[in-house]
Amino acid sequence: MKKIILIFYFFSSQIFPQTTGDIIQPLTIFTNETKTVFLPDLFYSQNYNVKFLSNNSLKLNYNANKKELKIYPTNGDSFTLLNFVSENDTLSIPIIIRENYPVEFKFPSKRKYNYVTVFGSFNDWNRKKDTLKYANGYYQTTLYLREGNYQYKFFADGMEFCDPTNPDSVSNGMGGFNSLIVIEPKSKNKIFL
Repeated sequence: MKKIILIFYFFSSQIFPQTTGDIIQPLTIFTNETKTVFLPDLFYSQNYNVKFLSNNSLKLNYNANKKELKIYPTNGDSFTLLNFVSENDTLSIPIIIRENYPVEFKFPSKRKYNYVTVFGSFNDWNRKKDTLKYANGYYQTTLYLREGNYQYKFFADGMEFCDPTNPDSVSNGMGGFNSLIVIEPKSKNKIFL
């Protein structure tokens, strides 16, 4: 009897495959960043031969062999649906687009350094990641950061410096200080509930 039930279950699942009935969880993406998504993490399909429909808020690149979708937003702070066709069903991925804000970091110096970076809570305190270039008396770079509070310092030839152009600082808990920058959203209005 168990064999008959097992055989019936196997053949019925092959003849009547399940369709995607689950709600696909929203994705949050940020301006000036590419979000890479593995489609099987979002929904189940037998073959992932999908066709994405046009969306003016997003640039897309889909690699069917890897089942990998790269999404790049073309505008900020909005909500959109990424519609696609899979196995003759039209489905939607809710996309929340959040703004990344350009922040210019400038370290004034009359001295020439071999290596200057900015490091802080926005890059996991990595002293090698975000290099500054010298121009017109400043070492400078522009980074794109999300809204929030960030502590940071400059790192020049093995020495750490607080930002001399920023009066805001906070104790680092080790007897020193870190510079503090607060990134606030351009609009405080919610885009949806």
